[in-house]
Amino acid sequence: MTSIAPARWRVERHESLTSTNDRAIAAAEAGEPPGLVVLAREQTQGRGRSGRVWHSPRGNLFCSILLPPDDALRGGAAALLSGLAAHDAIAGLVPPPHRLALKWPNDLLVGAAKLGGILTEGGTTQAGRSWLVAGIGLNLAHHPDGLDRPVTSLPALGATAADPGMVADRLAAAFAARLALLAGGGMAAIIAAWSARAIAPGTALAVNAASGRLAGRFAGIDHDGALLLATDAGTRRVVAGEVFAEV
Repeated sequence: MTSIAPARWRVERHESLTSTNDRAIAAAEAGEPPGLVVLAREQTQGRGRSGRVWHSPRGNLFCSILLPPDDALRGGAAALLSGLAAHDAIAGLVPPPHRLALKWPNDLLVGAAKLGGILTEGGTTQAGRSWLVAGIGLNLAHHPDGLDRPVTSLPALGATAADPGMVADRLAAAFAARLALLAGGGMAAIIAAWSARAIAPGTALAVNAASGRLAGRFAGIDHDGALLLATDAGTRRVVAGEVFAEV
C-alpha cells in the first residue's frame, strides 16, 4: 500500500493562540498541505469534546496536527491513530510503576486520572479541499482542579515537567510512524497496537450516548474501531458517546 504520510513535517511555534485546532484549520483553508504541527505556549480559547473548555496554562502541550484527509483515516481511525501517536510521545516520560493507557475514544489515562486528551475535527475548505486535524493536549506541567473527573500531570505522578517543544517533535515523529503502520497494515494493525495500550479489559465504564446512559465493562474495540461494552444485557457496540472510566 502506498504511504499516506506527508512528504514533510513542519512545526509552527506560537506564543499564544486562541486554539491550535483553529490555527491548523485556517492553515488548511489557506492551502497548507498535511504535515503541519501547530504548537502554542498557551491557548486562550482551547476546547475539548462536546464544546468543553480545555484549561491551557503555560507549560502544558497544546498542539494540533494537520493530517492527510485520506479515506483510510475516516471513521474512528483518526482518533485511534492520534491516541497511539500521543501515547508514543509521552509514555516514556511517565514514571514507573504508573502505566499510561488509552481510553476510547480520545483520552490518555494513568489509573482513573486523565493525563491528556484528543480532539479530531474534519471538514472541507471553501475551495472544496478536505481537511483533517487532530488536536492534542497533554498535562506536562500542570493539571486543573475542581473538575468532574480525576486529572493528573507528570509532576503529580512524580516525574519532571517535560518541555512542550520536545514533546511536539516526538509527536511529529510518532504520527509519521503510525501513518506508515496504517499504510502497511491497515486498520487491523492500528487496532492491534491501540488495544495493546488500552485500559484493562473488564474496566468499569459509563457511556453517555445519544440513546441514554450505558454502564458496563470494557470489552475491547471491533474491526471498525467501535467500543465494545459488556453489559448485563449483552455486549453493546458504541460508535459515539462520552466515556467515563471507573478504574
